[in-house]
Amino acid sequence: MSALNFLLSGQGVSGGGYSGLYVDDVFSTYTYTGNGTSQTIVNGIDLATYGGMVHIKCRNTSSTNNELFDTTRGATKGICSNSTIAQVTGVSDLTSFGGNGFTVGAGTNFNVNISSNSYVSWTFRNAPRFYGHQLVTKSSGSNRTVSFPELGTLGMVRVKRTDQPGSWYVWHRSLPAGQLLIGESTAAPSAMGHITVSGTSVTLVNG
Repeated sequence: MSALNFLLSGQGVSGGGYSGLYVDDVFSTYTYTGNGTSQTIVNGIDLATYGGMVHIKCRNTSSTNNELFDTTRGATKGICSNSTIAQVTGVSDLTSFGGNGFTVGAGTNFNVNISSNSYVSWTFRNAPRFYGHQLVTKSSGSNRTVSFPELGTLGMVRVKRTDQPGSWYVWHRSLPAGQLLIGESTAAPSAMGHITVSGTSVTLVNG
């Protein structure tokens, strides 16, 4: 049986208010202009200590991808949330996660720092009852259950294979039982069976 690699992220129901944390401690929306070389985006989010995910979108045109980078896979590995393509490795687009934001470089594999382009970034810090992600490996044809106890009751989960092309499967607590969304599609939710969620746990089904 072959090993399948999945990026699995989850968000808790109750948000980021935990042990004195405020929204500004764990989440940022930040706009910037590309310079084509290197620049550090200072948004006040400590990704170096706690880990997390950065989502970047060029605002100049709707034809550009939504680019995702996270601390578990590492800064040189990007993936697109609006596409089925596998992750791209060894890139120099987002080059590091810092204690006060992140740094983008001169790479052109992903459109995150092209000179004069306008960008918006959303940064999610790993935090109890707010956000977390894991890179999960499982065998083909088997199930794999993953727990997010630090998030409490899960409110949303999305799963994507990283090692080869595949859809983003999205579960949200507002959906009818057994139904999922396809993240890169505008299609209505439907029963698919790829993932199931119960409390703080997510099960990847077969595949």
